[in-house]
Amino acid sequence: MDSHPFRSFSNSVLIKRLSAFVFAALSVFVFSCANTEPQIVSPEVKLVYNFEYENKIAQQKLNVFLKMKSDVRRVETMKIKHNGTGYRWVITNPLISQSEGYYFAGYTNLEGVSAEEGIPEGSYTITYMDAAGREDFSEFELEKDLELNGLKVKDFLKVLKFKEPEIFVGIYSEQNNLLYYGNAKADWKITKEYSGIAADKIFLYKKDAASFRVFYKLKNQIFIMPRVLKNEENSPTEEQYAEQELKRQMDGDR
Repeated sequence: MDSHPFRSFSNSVLIKRLSAFVFAALSVFVFSCANTEPQIVSPEVKLVYNFEYENKIAQQKLNVFLKMKSDVRRVETMKIKHNGTGYRWVITNPLISQSEGYYFAGYTNLEGVSAEEGIPEGSYTITYMDAAGREDFSEFELEKDLELNGLKVKDFLKVLKFKEPEIFVGIYSEQNNLLYYGNAKADWKITKEYSGIAADKIFLYKKDAASFRVFYKLKNQIFIMPRVLKNEENSPTEEQYAEQELKRQMDGDR
């Protein structure tokens, strides 16, 4: 998967008018492709630490997707089992997508038994089953950075300054729809120290923005900082919005 902790599931399909003969032949071909044996290439796993509040430890969640050669549109269930404890998740409606010649099936935000226990380390087995009852299996090993585990925001940032995280930003509307996810712009002044952030510049980037969150990525771990809300102190003026829109038009960045 890419650096985003969540996968995009929007695909567009253009269907052209075909003669009855060609359409029938195409239907047989599509059905035969969709009816192939499950073929897993590899699992793609991210452990997410979600800091909802500064004074509480992050809630751990697991994002698991299977990269597959076979068509996943007939997926029935996915079972993810922690081999050490027997704890498991059963996913009856996996999210599916297609990218770069591969199919993906999986789920985001899988939670542990409790916030205190989090997601257990160790080996996991994934069982994929299609609508015909055919199965394929895969395994992965989950390791945590113990220095960063079970911390509140203040203590997390003390450890993070000795790391080299990738930094991303998510900007959200008032309805919590994602307006932007990607690298931070230079004038946003977002660093691993998480101080001196130019929130007004971030809100200026998307006029409908109501909040943003900073994402720190370390290998297969994603740390999401608490939400920053737009308020009177960090809200751009209408003049600033107009200047920003003019600049985008001149730069060709719409």
